Amino acid sequence: SIEQNSMKIAIELERTIKAQNRYHARFSYYRDSVYTHVIYYYLDESHLKMIQEAAGQNRKFGFAHYTRPNQVLSKAWGYLTLNEWISKVNSIKRAI
Repeated sequence: SIEQNSMKIAIELERTIKAQNRYHARFSYYRDSVYTHVIYYYLDESHLKMIQEAAGQNRKFGFAHYTRPNQVLSKAWGYLTLNEWISKVNSIKRAI
């Protein structure tokens, strides 16, 4: 993880598909955690759909293919650069 000022960013690397209940447990943990941002890097496009479904609509979750680490997919905003995604999540946190 990375911590700077009020940001706490968790970074996950998804190398293999796991059971859906494991994803739900992990995303539940992150939803209720101190992390302000969570980035899931994945190795295979086939992983993306499963991890997105488990993440739900929470905007603190972003997804990126490991070969394109600066291109983050958000279910709410589509593809953004890493910095754009971090800024958008930060703006939500400030509004709350």
